[in-house]
Formats: sequence, structure tokens, C-alpha cells
Amino acid sequence: MTEAAHSFVLIGVDKSVINQLQEVLSQIEAPRFRLVTVRDVSEAQQYLSEDLIAAVVLSLDQDIENETDIPSFVQTQASHIPVIALVENEEDPLIHQAFRWGIQDYLIRDAIGIGSPSTVQIIRNALDRHRIQQKLRYSIAQAEASTARLLTIINKNADGIIVVDREGHVQFVNPAAETLLGRSAERLLGQAFGFPIIDGNRTELDILRNDGEIFVAEMRVVETHWENDLAYVVSLRDITERKRNQEALRDAEAFSRAILNSLTTHIAVVDEHGTIVAVNEAWLIFTAESGDTLQEHTGVGANYFEALRNASKESMGQAPEALQGIHTVLNGEQPSFELEYAHRSPLGDHWFLMRVVPLQSDRQPGLVIAHSDITDQKRAAKARAEAEALRERMLEQEREMKSFEHFSALPATEATVRPAGLGSLRERDPDAFNAAVDNYTAMLEKALKLRAYKIEGSLEPEIEHLARMMGQVQSSPRDVVELHLTAIRKQSATATPQKLQVYMEEGRVLVLELMGNLTSFYRSYVLSAQGLVNRGPAESRNQSRR
Repeated sequence: MTEAAHSFVLIGVDKSVINQLQEVLSQIEAPRFRLVTVRDVSEAQQYLSEDLIAAVVLSLDQDIENETDIPSFVQTQASHIPVIALVENEEDPLIHQAFRWGIQDYLIRDAIGIGSPSTVQIIRNALDRHRIQQKLRYSIAQAEASTARLLTIINKNADGIIVVDREGHVQFVNPAAETLLGRSAERLLGQAFGFPIIDGNRTELDILRNDGEIFVAEMRVVETHWENDLAYVVSLRDITERKRNQEALRDAEAFSRAILNSLTTHIAVVDEHGTIVAVNEAWLIFTAESGDTLQEHTGVGANYFEALRNASKESMGQAPEALQGIHTVLNGEQPSFELEYAHRSPLGDHWFLMRVVPLQSDRQPGLVIAHSDITDQKRAAKARAEAEALRERMLEQEREMKSFEHFSALPATEATVRPAGLGSLRERDPDAFNAAVDNYTAMLEKALKLRAYKIEGSLEPEIEHLARMMGQVQSSPRDVVELHLTAIRKQSATATPQKLQVYMEEGRVLVLELMGNLTSFYRSYVLSAQGLVNRGPAESRNQSRR
């Protein structure tokens, strides 16, 4: 796309000069230029509304018609465009007048030419000078507009504004200051302000008006300059009513706080945005003991909703559920919300009941959030449940023990006594029985460790060894049951109920595997007696499966 050309409007310029200007403008770098020639200023006005007018070259020859219109044209219609005068020589008397009209520079007719670098420079300087002047005019206009706006703001400000010089004399007052002090500007200007002034200081003053009324004002002081000298801007605000309200509010808050602090429940009051506006002593003590000693996250001014949102991002407990329930109460979807939750702190695990109800206040919507410590109730309920579960486990173990004892007490059959030909192993060989009990107990301990620490391992070698040892002393299945019961009773003397439960569960498997291995041992023994090759318990089991 070809770049649009900027126009030079030539007023009353003859053709020879036009050709010379065309050659001169060709030397100037982008943007491109085009020449528009008109007869007089009235004809030039139709081009002044164009956005791409670069400059106006105005001939000051006496032949121009309506010459009296030239000053008005330069000062008004062409005030936004740089105007360059074209004269016969530097002695032309119109040059000085033209500068008073507002032209940027002038060109001497006979000095224009392709070989004249000064012509190019004059045009460039004229364009640059006009841009600078336009920016300066704009800045001045903006400054004047800002000053006017500032004065309007000061004069309409509800706070009293007073400018005091370095000697402490009043130099300016706005209408609000006149009203506050009960004196007119004429009576105040030039008079001593009467109060100590410290830059950056904020002070409450008791001020006596002329009518004898005393009001409380908040005074703020800022250093400034006034008429090229150091001065101070003093702002006065009537806070009499606010002070009265604050005193009444403090009385009401003191009464409410006394009631809140008498409660052991942890209570916080939050506004509609979640900002904590009040807490009781129980809340402060608990949050400090839980690690937030400075109340940065749980004290007044902190945002309770934000704390819950952060906890939700970190997947901490029931924070998402709590936040959702709080908003249902805040939005009026339900009258209250309750949630039981666990809390871990340096003091240990605690259980709390959070209850959320709307804040009954017309002045400020919000919520009352109460956290009641229900740890003792939860622990008592848990203890009752654990006691009941333990009682059930003990009854089950007792039934199991009785079942094994019943099996152990059954009359010995020919098949069970044939290997030994005698009574129980405990009676006929106490040492062997006790050694077997020790081995079985060691296997129970190993089974417990494998289970507790999730270790890869097997008890098969120990089971085969104990089965071989019991087979060699001609033990019966009843001896295995008696061995199991003796080991369980021995461990139950010092074990916790939970540990005893594990012994019982692992013992069920061990006693069955021991019986299987003992049976394999006897099968191997019988096969050997029939002249077959002697095999270990494992080989005999494999042979029997075939």
C-alpha cells in the first residue's frame, strides 16, 4: 500500500517558485509531500480541515488580494498548521509583522533552489518548531484545566482545606473550612493558624467556634509550595459525630465481648466476605496453641473463607464441605449448618463440632461461626465402640479356643494313637512338648512381623522342621491342637487385644499347615516301612498328589 502524501498549501506563490519548492521538498525524507496551490487565503480554507496538511507557504507579495485577512488567517484558521512566509528579501518590512501574527519562519524567494540546503533546514525547523509549540500549548491547556479541576474539587470538598505558610499564617481557605471554623475567609487570611503544624502528622483537635460550640476535628498536614515558597496544606474533618458513635459502639462491644469471653466455645464473627471481625478469648487461646501465635491466619482482619479455600487446595480434611456449608447459610439456603471434623495440632488430635448461623445485624451482614470441642464425647463413643468390638473378638476367640479344646479332648482313636501307642505328648515327654511350644511360639512371632511390616517371606521351612520334630516323638493331631492352645495362652498373657487377634488369625493357618506336614511325615514313614525310598514331608505331599 502506498503511503499517503502530506500536503503543502501554497498561497499566492508563482509557478517558478512552485517548481523550486517541488525540487527542495524532494530532498526531505518521509513522509512524502505534495503541493496544493491556491490564489488567496479564502480559497486555502477549504484545505485546512484535511488531516495531512504539513504546512502553509504564504506569499507576502503586495499583489495578494484581501491582504487584510492574512493576520486573521494565520492566528485563527491556520493556528494548528505551521505557516512559512515567502518574501522578496530580508529587508521586507512585513517579516516582523508576520512573526507577530504567528508564522514559524520565512523563505527568501531568490534563495530557494536545489542547491540551497538552508531552504530544507528552514522548512524542517519550521515544522519541528510548530510541533513543539503545539505540544507546549496543549500542556499549558492541560495544566490550566487540571488547576481549574483541582480548585473545583478543593472548593467543593467537605473537608476544610487551609494553606498555611512557613510562619504559620493562613494563605488560603476553602468554603468548608469557613463553615467549620465559623469565620469568613476575609477574617482568616493573613491570621495565625493557631495550632502546631507537623508535616505528615495526623492529630485530633478540640476546636472552639465563635458561637462557643466545641467540635472534634481530625487534622492532617502535607508539605507543599505556595507562590514559590514552602507552605503546608492542612485538612480538617469534623469527626464529632463519629467520635460519639465510636464511644457508643465501644460500650456495646465491651458488653458483647464480656459475654463472648465467658464462653468456652471458640467463636468468630465474619462479614459477608469472610473477613474475621471479632473473636472471643477461647478462639485466641486455641489458635495460638495450634501454632498461629500471631493470629495472622485466624485473627481479626484475616479472611476465614480464604483460609478454607487454601486448605481445600491442599486437600486438608473437610475444608471444602465446610466452605460449601458456610455459603449455604450466607446465601439463605438453610438457617444453619453443622459439621463434625477432626483437627490435628501440637496438642494432639481433637474433634470439633462447627455450627454456623447468620449474624443477626441490620448494620452488617455476616455469620457467627462456633467451634465446640467434642473430643471427650468422641473419645468416649470410640472407647465404647472399641470395647464392644473387643468384647465380640474375645467371645469369638473364646469360642474358637473351646472348639480346639473340645477337639483335643476327644477320645483317641486307633488311627491317632497308633503312631505313638501312648497318651499325649505333654504327659509322656514334657521336654519335647515344651520345645515344640517354643518353636510354635517363634513361628507366631515371625508371622506377626511378616504381616505387620509387609515383608516377603515364608514359614514353610519352620513348619516342616516342627512337623518332623513332632513326628519323631510320635505326636498325634491332638498334640498339635494342644500345642497351638498352649502357645496362644502363653502369648495372650502379655499381648494387647489387637495383637492377640493377630495371633489367633495367624494361628488358624499355622495349626492347619502343621497338621498337614505331620500327616505327610507319617505317610512318608509308612511308605518307608513298606520298603519305599524315604522322602521328606514335602516330597511325600507331592507323591500323594500324584
